[in-house]
Amino acid sequence: MKKILGITLIVLMAVSLFVSCDNAPWSKKKFGGVADQIKVLDGKETLKNYHLYKGDDASGSVILDFSKLHTNIKEADFTKFKITFNGKELKNFTLDAQVLNLDQVEVSIKGKFPVDLDTDEQNLELAVEKGGILTDDKTPDWITFEWLKLATITVRDKGNIPDENFRYDDNTHEAEVVDGSSLYGASIIIPKYRIKNRADEYLVTAIGDNAFNGMKIASITIPDSVTKIGDQAFRSCEFTEAPVIPESVKTFGYCAFNGASNIGTITLRGATTGYHAIGGCIINNLIIKDNNGSFDSTTFNETLVENKIEYFGSIGQWITLDIHQNFSRNSTNAVVSCMNSELINTDKSMKTDIPLILYEVPKAHYGDYKDDDGNVVGCKYDKKDEYFEEGKPYYMPPYPRAGLPLRRLGSKSLENSKNLYKIYLPDTLWEIGESAFFASSSLIDVNLPTSLKKIEPKAFEECNSLEAVKFPGSVNELDYGIFYYCEKLKTFVIDEGAESFTGYWGSYPYSPLSCSGNLEKVYIPSTVNDFDILTFYECTSLMDIYYNGTKDEFENIRKRIKNKCSWKHKVPKTCTVHCTDGDYNITEFSTEHD
Repeated sequence: MKKILGITLIVLMAVSLFVSCDNAPWSKKKFGGVADQIKVLDGKETLKNYHLYKGDDASGSVILDFSKLHTNIKEADFTKFKITFNGKELKNFTLDAQVLNLDQVEVSIKGKFPVDLDTDEQNLELAVEKGGILTDDKTPDWITFEWLKLATITVRDKGNIPDENFRYDDNTHEAEVVDGSSLYGASIIIPKYRIKNRADEYLVTAIGDNAFNGMKIASITIPDSVTKIGDQAFRSCEFTEAPVIPESVKTFGYCAFNGASNIGTITLRGATTGYHAIGGCIINNLIIKDNNGSFDSTTFNETLVENKIEYFGSIGQWITLDIHQNFSRNSTNAVVSCMNSELINTDKSMKTDIPLILYEVPKAHYGDYKDDDGNVVGCKYDKKDEYFEEGKPYYMPPYPRAGLPLRRLGSKSLENSKNLYKIYLPDTLWEIGESAFFASSSLIDVNLPTSLKKIEPKAFEECNSLEAVKFPGSVNELDYGIFYYCEKLKTFVIDEGAESFTGYWGSYPYSPLSCSGNLEKVYIPSTVNDFDILTFYECTSLMDIYYNGTKDEFENIRKRIKNKCSWKHKVPKTCTVHCTDGDYNITEFSTEHD
């Protein structure tokens, strides 16, 4: 085979590597105003789309004409040559320069392309380092002529799958791996390209149905050209070295990896998965890069993710993927690494490692949620029928009944949930009812999705374990008593969009944050234009108010309070208001009856 390839290349290079005399590519240098030219005598056109594999033999010859350089070549040693590929000298090629006459040299090339080339597609070039002795006294005796282009050649990795185990599509110039069984137990390299002949190549885009079904594989390299992995292609495969499945794969067929063990990383971006496509697997890392995939409900059934899941979105978006309930219950040590998590730490930084959510609210009862016209447009969670299990995080399913989105948590629906410590709310949710989480004393984490339109009074009253809350700007008003007597609440962040702290309830100190004795930091957006008279009533540990506006704007908001005496009642005098134009002590803002 190599002999045939070598002979073919000799003929091609001798006949076709170079342009005609009238259109030759030449190296030019000016010495004393003279344009120096080396003319190629052999060949009529430059080769295009010429392909071979690393390690292939190549040979040929070319005649160069130096007559227009006024160069008398008397001995072969006077002309020095080397051959390069991608600017790198190929030292395993032999070059023989034979003087034909005073003006011409025949250069013969023979060698083998190295298997460790770090390039795919570049120019094969000939460098003429010394061009002979010149008859023109005004130019140097020795001239260097560099980089005469011989051909554009692609040099590819061949891989180790036999040629007959590919299927070729002559219309699309794509290739598919159809059988790898001959490589059982071996290290497999799937090439990015298959060369069907020297002038044509095929991009490898698919791994066919059953191609490696049930095989033991030492290692496998899958190129980023592969977009489809067929039905049962790697079913029950045992990998010695954990493979990486590139994000270029957009289609995973029926049981593509079902039952496979020791998979390194699978990256999904806009992928479509079939029945049990990645089910029953053991995966080190699962990366989901967008929310545009189409996952079969059984895609991840009983799959174990040993290290972590990385999801490039918010926790609310992750929930709406509605896939994680299918993961193995043994995956509880995994984490969801959400790049834009809706949850915050007490220092306002985002949480990026969130426990893998595997548990739905137990035995929930859902009713109809109707719009103003009486149409059923979703469902509402009415009540729980049993307590939560201690130490387990729960999520509210985004589509809990007949495909209807969850729109509302009913009033008192989750009150007194003693073992509820983490709950994740989907971004289908619009409303949280009055006292929905009242006295859920173990609750330390809750995300409030940006889909929320309304949070009713006392929703989180006496949730004494909450330490940090991020309030979405989609809810315009902070109603009375929402976080009343949340004794451990230290950090409260309000997103841009929210407009007012309201909630004065008769003469009772029932503002949204009042009586939160451990509250230390509050972040207020520039969109807020109204305070309640009891806004920070008895927030006795409050040290910092971060307002995303100027001091005058903050003062104007405070001046609109009809009775100013209680807005900062028992707030420490050392509390600082941080405005965009500087920091101010809270005592600098006037009141009538402090």
